[in-house]
Amino acid sequence: TAKDRDGNVIAVLGEGPDGPGRWRLFTPEPAGTELDDLARDAGLHTGPDPADAFARARTLQQLRTLREVLGPDAEQQPGNRELLAALAYV
Repeated sequence: TAKDRDGNVIAVLGEGPDGPGRWRLFTPEPAGTELDDLARDAGLHTGPDPADAFARARTLQQLRTLREVLGPDAEQQPGNRELLAALAYV
């Protein structure tokens, strides 16, 4: 990515020795309440309070695995929250 003269982020696709690059979707890892919600969905945390560091770390591990297999926005797709819970169960 790069910034234009107004400071807006723009996408740039360069060409290397093997030809043009390829586009990849990138979604940042969740944090805070979003991560806590995923921990609850995965069954690693219960209750309204923030998840502890262990539950958050395990949730991120499971999320990274899910994204590796199903794509960078896997947790946002319908039905995949159940898969996140299944991974956490293993």
